[in-house]
Amino acid sequence: MTTLFRKYNDRDQMKICEFFETLYDYDHSAYGNLKVMWECMLQYPSYPLFHHEENGIWEVGDRIVGIVHLSGPWLGEVNIDIHPNYVELYEEMLSYAEKRFAGTNREGKRYIRTRSGKTLSQMSEVLARQDYTRCEGGRLYKRDVSAMMETPDLAKQFQVKTLSEVYDFTKLNRLLWKALNYAGEPPAYDDDVYLPIKQAWFDYQKEISTVILAPDGSYAGFCGLWYDKDTQAAYIEPLVRDSLYKNQGIGYALMYETLKRCKELNVESLFAVPDESAVDFYTKAGFRHNVNQDYWIKKWST
Repeated sequence: MTTLFRKYNDRDQMKICEFFETLYDYDHSAYGNLKVMWECMLQYPSYPLFHHEENGIWEVGDRIVGIVHLSGPWLGEVNIDIHPNYVELYEEMLSYAEKRFAGTNREGKRYIRTRSGKTLSQMSEVLARQDYTRCEGGRLYKRDVSAMMETPDLAKQFQVKTLSEVYDFTKLNRLLWKALNYAGEPPAYDDDVYLPIKQAWFDYQKEISTVILAPDGSYAGFCGLWYDKDTQAAYIEPLVRDSLYKNQGIGYALMYETLKRCKELNVESLFAVPDESAVDFYTKAGFRHNVNQDYWIKKWST
């Protein structure tokens, strides 16, 4: 059948989920994270900044076989997802990404950074021909949840709850604002705030996200967990603790409770994208860097 290109519309959200399911069915290890991370991204308050109206869609019949989209609200960081049976479309998709989604780096140069699957050598060959160079790998980390951590030694004055049990926007907002080092006092719910920093406004999966209550009833720590039952994948976004409770096992306890919930849900793989400062914590918690992807960058001289 003929492959057709078109731009994205909001009705595509479910079709893209179905596309990621087909990739998962093709290769669990290579594509297991895509659907759950896409579903999480759709909940971002900053999603309107992702230029989704420019996403490229390639279809065969009524089935999506490839998409080009930004990985965040900033131009230059691009995901090109393609079914391996249609890898011959990759060069066309890469060209579209360059035209629509190239960004500008700190030196004022146009650039694109993207990833390629290690199992699809054709992608790497195209990237090399188009003057891309391999760069530092992405921060996607993965954990097999079959092995549990040791029970945390958490002081009795702390309480472990689900977010649904103790949900309080003001407390969650204050914790996230402080933990992510935003300046000033946290805004009220209706304040005009730059969308990418509205972490507390996420529509979290409250029944499986974990809160640790401090003795005064504030949030000492929080772990947002996103789960997709179709692919049996889960994604951590974010995991934070209040600096007042440093070295009291809050982060470890959050991870332990998150792993417990994953086992209850029969999750096969748990994913995270930690900041560089948190990589050591995730590694000690049993996460391993995803080796199924290479990252490539292209910079234009003008």
